[in-house]
Amino acid sequence: MGETPHSQDRRPPEYSGNSAPQQRASLAPALAPANWGRSRHDDPRHKESVFYMPHYEESAPGTGPVGANIFHMRRKLHLTQRQLASPEFSISYISAIERGRIRPSLKALDVLARRLGVTPAELLAELPDGSNLEDRSVSLEASADTDVSIIGVLRQRRAPYLAPMVLGMVSALVVQQKYALAGELLKLLSPAVINTEQHLLLLYFQGVVALEQGRAADAQTALEKALAQDEFSSHAQLLERCRFVLACAYEAQDQFLLAAKTFTLCTQRIEKGVITDPLFALQVYFRLAELYRRLGRSDTAVTWYQHALSRFRFVFDPTALAEASAQISRQHLENAHSTLANWFSARTRVLLELAETRQRLTQSAVNLGLTLQELGDSRAAEAQLRQAVDFCEKLGTSRQAILARIALAELLVQRQEAAEAERLALESLALCRSGEQGVVADDLLCGRALVTLGDAHSLLGRFDEAERCFLEAIELLQHQDADEHLAHAYVRYGALLHEQGRDAESYQMMLQAQRLNQRKPGADG
Repeated sequence: MGETPHSQDRRPPEYSGNSAPQQRASLAPALAPANWGRSRHDDPRHKESVFYMPHYEESAPGTGPVGANIFHMRRKLHLTQRQLASPEFSISYISAIERGRIRPSLKALDVLARRLGVTPAELLAELPDGSNLEDRSVSLEASADTDVSIIGVLRQRRAPYLAPMVLGMVSALVVQQKYALAGELLKLLSPAVINTEQHLLLLYFQGVVALEQGRAADAQTALEKALAQDEFSSHAQLLERCRFVLACAYEAQDQFLLAAKTFTLCTQRIEKGVITDPLFALQVYFRLAELYRRLGRSDTAVTWYQHALSRFRFVFDPTALAEASAQISRQHLENAHSTLANWFSARTRVLLELAETRQRLTQSAVNLGLTLQELGDSRAAEAQLRQAVDFCEKLGTSRQAILARIALAELLVQRQEAAEAERLALESLALCRSGEQGVVADDLLCGRALVTLGDAHSLLGRFDEAERCFLEAIELLQHQDADEHLAHAYVRYGALLHEQGRDAESYQMMLQAQRLNQRKPGADG
């Protein structure tokens, strides 16, 4: 881990001469999402960098109102300093401007003005009064008071409870990009009074904070220390997270070959099943792809981008991610890693709540369309159901997306718009047939889609195809606890038989439907 890179490892070809600047890749570990891999060149003390940091004077007594104006406009647009800065500038550069410590160059001023939607002249204009400056001062002071209050509360906690609380808060602060406060909280912990798991987490977060504050060398020191200690050998998953951040620290110091080697070690642990968190795997693959692309090795980058995209379904399926998190929590619990077990257990709960909320929202969208239809407003119902299909697709709620299509197809059948009804029914059927291209294996939904498809075929005069759909639907629904839908299938098949002059068979179908309806609670005997 202490390997010293050769001189040719210092800078990739595209950063020589006058080549165009490139945005550094950023994607953070799941335990602490943030932007990794900023180099020492992000430090405002460096006038030139791979970002082509604009020149500015470190001592600028006459900075004028530009800092206050940028602060006020940024807050009005609800932008963070990171969002305003990326990709050309660092957060510390923006912070220094807003606090009046430095003066931006005209080129930097033009970039910031365009990003804020104003002209450079407006950023240089004197404020009519001092209200904005006062607001900013109060805001900064309030933030500092809150930080002091948090630290004060934590200092009062007893040793056994302090470490879990501090580490939990630090993980949240890193997500919020509050690295200074995270660093202060970490100072409350002493390796002498915490367990091995907590000690490794301490080193991990020290590396994370150091990297995000532009101290990549300090991050490297902390993480190489963690990976070298035998006492941490039983914490394989957390060690791989340390290795990942270490690779980012190497990259931030332009040690590209060493960074690639370390990222690759992480991918090997993923392939061997040491790491099972799909989000962490995505981050590793993405960062390695970005590094190879940056080094001009596009073919290799494509391979790792494809690996990253293989984790696509977890982004749209919180239930699947919750199941993976629950499994990781159980693994940590079995290994007596209580802090990480609790963290992944909490993530599981949040993801399941999210999944339930998404389903409730999309079901509301579908049911609103059905309710409008019940009220006789066919056009409004159609518009709502089309919107529900799109809504369900965007949120990735597959079952509700099928239900919305079936409901819309049934509405179109009632309006004799058979062609589009057929298309929607076929889409629904494809989405709920196990073993095909579907995402939901559900015989009840499949049966309902077949009934609607049978109606569409019947309207188009395809009676043989319609009959096959009705018979298959009845076969599926007979094995479900779905008397209402089965009765509907009998009625629709009976109507088809009657239309073909097969009245005796039609009568039998209607009789079957009547018997099922009589079994409903509250039905007359």
